[in-house]
Amino acid sequence: SMNLSYDKEKLEKAVREFKEKEGIVDIRVWINEGPLKIGDDIMNVCVAGRFRKDVLPVFQELISMIKTEIVKEEEI
Repeated sequence: SMNLSYDKEKLEKAVREFKEKEGIVDIRVWINEGPLKIGDDIMNVCVAGRFRKDVLPVFQELISMIKTEIVKEEEI
C-alpha cells in the first residue's frame, strides 16, 4: 500500500494554465489523497474540448505533469 499526497496549489495552477490552451473548454481533476490499497483509484482527470486533436495532447501532458511534479507517493 502507499500514502498519496499532492501539492494543491501546483495542481490548481496547472489546471488554470492548461485551460488556456487552444480548444480546451474545461478541466476537472480529482486525486485520491491519503492511504491507498492495491486497486484503489488514484486520480480522475477529465479534459473537455472541441476536438480530439485539441484534447488528447493536453490530457497526456497534464497527466504526465501530475504524476511527475504534483503527486507524491510514499510506500507504507
